[in-house]
Amino acid sequence: MKESKKTFWLAIIAFLFVVVIGIGLWTSRPQSAPLKRSATETLELLGKAEATISAQDARKILAEKSTSYRFIDLRDPAASMQGHIDGALNIPMNSLMAPEYLTLFKDASTTYILYGNDPSYANGPWLTLQQAGFDNFKTLQGGYALFTNFPDSAYIAERPQFDYKKVFESEQAKLLSAAKATPSPSAPAKKAVIPKKKAVEKEQEEGC
Repeated sequence: MKESKKTFWLAIIAFLFVVVIGIGLWTSRPQSAPLKRSATETLELLGKAEATISAQDARKILAEKSTSYRFIDLRDPAASMQGHIDGALNIPMNSLMAPEYLTLFKDASTTYILYGNDPSYANGPWLTLQQAGFDNFKTLQGGYALFTNFPDSAYIAERPQFDYKKVFESEQAKLLSAAKATPSPSAPAKKAVIPKKKAVEKEQEEGC
């Protein structure tokens, strides 16, 4: 029990260390937007449920073709070309704070969903945007890897292409109908069997 608790806290500490390093790397770069929140304030926002969106909800957004959300693929163009979420805007991580994109992000009516290959890929960019005062951003839980493995049937009832039960019953009815319509073959006529006299009886007749 103690060992599992120790492992849990080590994982938490490692995660926070990565996040802090990520913030440091991002904030040390020349930024096109002034920072409006401290690193401590931003870290407090990271643990809130509204900061992320599940793969299930993401697929629901796509199915409903909602215009209130926009996915942003933070991976490099080569990875994005191999496969990406439908309609996603590919903005590599190092270009996210470019002036033209910051102007786009000011549209508060749109919620932008950041994603990379794995769950932690979008955390650094999300934290930086939060520090810059952009509250209309979320990260995709599990990243692109989980999204692609998430079954559509979890939120949409699949409609079978064929009603197999109906087809089976129809074919069965056809077979029964055909069987009734086909006349039964008549039984072959029985041949009359003529009994042969025994050889003993024949000899007695000759002796008389």
